[in-house]
Amino acid sequence: MKLFASIVIWLMLCQPLLAAEVTKATPEPIGGRDCSACHPQAASLLATSGARHVHSTGCVYCHKVHPPTDAQVTTPCSQCHTGDSPHYHQPDCKGCHMSAHAPLQIRYLNDCLGCHGEVNAKLQQNASKHSRLACTKCHVSSSTKPHGFIPDCRSCHKPHDADQTAADCRKCHDAHMPNKISYEMNTPSRVCGACHNKAYKLLTASKAKHSKIVCAGCHQTRHKMVPKCQDCHHDPHAAKANPQASQCRRCHNIAHDLSDPTSKTNKE
Repeated sequence: MKLFASIVIWLMLCQPLLAAEVTKATPEPIGGRDCSACHPQAASLLATSGARHVHSTGCVYCHKVHPPTDAQVTTPCSQCHTGDSPHYHQPDCKGCHMSAHAPLQIRYLNDCLGCHGEVNAKLQQNASKHSRLACTKCHVSSSTKPHGFIPDCRSCHKPHDADQTAADCRKCHDAHMPNKISYEMNTPSRVCGACHNKAYKLLTASKAKHSKIVCAGCHQTRHKMVPKCQDCHHDPHAAKANPQASQCRRCHNIAHDLSDPTSKTNKE
């Protein structure tokens, strides 16, 4: 009788422990499990670097099944990533994206142009020394310089001016076609002056109205474009039938350093 009572008491005391062991051994539906218990590294990486792959539904948004139910654990990338972009038609997503749990961590390959075809077009149609470089020469891959890293031009190129910044470089140069120089109409004259120092000094020292106009205001559209005076001044001397009216420089010197034609110091 005492033995029976002891057994009953032992079972009552151990029941919670036994229930916990049974529960632990019984598989739960994957949607209700804490996946990080078995996959801590994947869960940690997703939490810190998952970007848009962090979904409110949890891991089951992509991992809808689990072995031994089905061996195809991961949903194909194409289920979510669709569209006409060449990016979505690459044969091997894992070739660049090292892990779906950290989709923005990208390993650099030689075939960068598979996704960046527009860059290849610029490099080939505007031949320069940059056209002969591998993409990874400038866009290096490291933990501190991930995909999308844009180098400072001055790390290879000596700046035109001591105060020139990387942003100033990009005002005129596209790195994939650096010899094709273009600029905005409101580009500050000091940026132009970094290369055209003599013209810039003459213009800023001048008291004529031209000194109030930014360089790009006259040299529009493309680099080295030189406008005609008549584009703005509309042959002001034409009414006087002056045979030299079209030869503005004979009286007014150059546009950056205008001379008063009535002055005795007038330069020809």
